[in-house]
Amino acid sequence: MYPITYNGIEGQAGLFAKVMRKLDGKFWGFGWVAGQAQQIVLNLAEDAAVPGQYTGNADFNASNGGVYVVSVFTAGGVLLMETECLYRSRQQTILETIKELQRWLRLPEAGVIAEGHAQLLLGFANEVQLDYMADYAVWDEMKLQAAFDAVAGLSIYALSPIQGGKVDMVGELRISDHQPLTKLPDVDFRAYVKANQSQGEPIYYRHYGRAGAVLLIEVAPTPDITYRIDANLLQKPAKLVNGEDVPLLDQDTIILGMKYLARKDQGEEYMPELETFQAKIGLKTSNIGEDDGGIDFL
Repeated sequence: MYPITYNGIEGQAGLFAKVMRKLDGKFWGFGWVAGQAQQIVLNLAEDAAVPGQYTGNADFNASNGGVYVVSVFTAGGVLLMETECLYRSRQQTILETIKELQRWLRLPEAGVIAEGHAQLLLGFANEVQLDYMADYAVWDEMKLQAAFDAVAGLSIYALSPIQGGKVDMVGELRISDHQPLTKLPDVDFRAYVKANQSQGEPIYYRHYGRAGAVLLIEVAPTPDITYRIDANLLQKPAKLVNGEDVPLLDQDTIILGMKYLARKDQGEEYMPELETFQAKIGLKTSNIGEDDGGIDFL
């Protein structure tokens, strides 16, 4: 079972996804071994509790994991987002990580994520992954190769990772082998649009705004036909909420950071865990924040 989550604009009826298994998860020697090509088409339903979030499940045969190409389309067949996703058939959930840490701390294991101490450690996990790891280093898991269709007459587009999280930064937008689109400040972009009303191939873009997990961009000129835009994006992990959620970034590093915060919270010696955690993410501290419980990074 391969779960699909796409954060888009609320109220989009008829969205569907195509999921194709590109590479098998088995590894021999020094290269991936191609798996049997499979493609599944499935409808995506909007979550009533989370407007703009669309979900579905692709039911593949027994899998060892692998690389999948996931494409999300409008009811009319316009490509909203296409990315390659690494799927592991066995992934450690955040509740399992919390139990592992509780065993290390010699504390009772939580039965569910809602228990008080589990919630404390869940907060530590989010602090480590979102505030330290994602903000101060670029991890391979955060790099997102994507594509979308820019269609005639429409200048604003929504960018969102298919498997949760949010787009944190746009690295490059490019149409075919042409020069990358140039990002303009808002004032310059508006001036260009005002002076150039004709449609054509987009050559500029700007950040238009955010709608929840979605980053909105505006391109200019407004497309005169459909253009496929390849995008190099940087995504930020989704906040961990439920016990079955799986962290995006390296779990060993997350556990190290959680150990540091747990030791510090208990008033115990934490420098060995902190130094190892810093070494893993390639950072040094100028000051250990004793009052606010945080880390001041150089």
